[in-house]
Amino acid sequence: MVEDNISYRELDQLILNVQRRVEAFLQGRHEGLKTGTGITFSHYRQYMPGDDLRMLDWKMYAKTGKYYVRMSEVETNLRIRLIVDCSASLGHQFNGTTKWEYLSVFIAGLIYVSHKNGDRLNLQWFGGTDEQKLRKLDISHWQHLASIVLSTKPKGSQKDLESEINWKDFNPDIEEEILIVTDGYDDRIKDFIKNHSTSKKHYTLVHTLAPNELDGLFERDSLRDLESGTIVTTSVNNFQSDYLKEFNEFIREWKDFCHSYKVRYYQLKIDNDPIKSLIQFLNGNPEYED
Repeated sequence: MVEDNISYRELDQLILNVQRRVEAFLQGRHEGLKTGTGITFSHYRQYMPGDDLRMLDWKMYAKTGKYYVRMSEVETNLRIRLIVDCSASLGHQFNGTTKWEYLSVFIAGLIYVSHKNGDRLNLQWFGGTDEQKLRKLDISHWQHLASIVLSTKPKGSQKDLESEINWKDFNPDIEEEILIVTDGYDDRIKDFIKNHSTSKKHYTLVHTLAPNELDGLFERDSLRDLESGTIVTTSVNNFQSDYLKEFNEFIREWKDFCHSYKVRYYQLKIDNDPIKSLIQFLNGNPEYED
């Protein structure tokens, strides 16, 4: 967890801890990711018409009943655009840790892995204390990049949700892996994907949710919408069943949207150690769904 009054020394220690743990993962991985080569975010993606049938993984089909294409472990250097939601809703807590505190460690680890693999990474976020000001930072200065992520705080208002998420240097002809990390409460993300979808842009949505959001078991008698400020009472009859019905529909809408725009969907639940979650993500163990 990153405290509001964190010192530079504590921040350096946190970055060092992330580096050591990710290094241990990279060194212990049997496949051996090599410095200077790119990583894919998943070993698998769902089969699409036109894919080479020889690349189908029949073991995955036996497990899931769905067709997956096995992706290469080692590629040329990737161009990665990491777009991070740091709006007010990321301040939601579970067991004393906010979604943003969890994500900041996850993202710092991902930045370091990209650095180790020589990938070209651009970081951009919306919301937070420095909205959209990190677009041009160089991945070679990964410690500086990680420190900014780790020390930033979720921020935003209903008015902020009315402004468009920009991509000023958008080039439809450049091939990029685009990783969007969000809790999904900002509908601008859907417009962003719609406006920037081309055959060269390969999207993955990391849908970040807390266990109490998924099960509707909240400790307080009321909840405040961190984006709009609206208060909702949780002690009324049938609250949980009504809440779960709406929330499950919210998730289904996101999955349907991702399927429609060929976006890989990954649900990240913040009940595990963030570095372990990152390792699962890089190992190709996400629950991609359509």
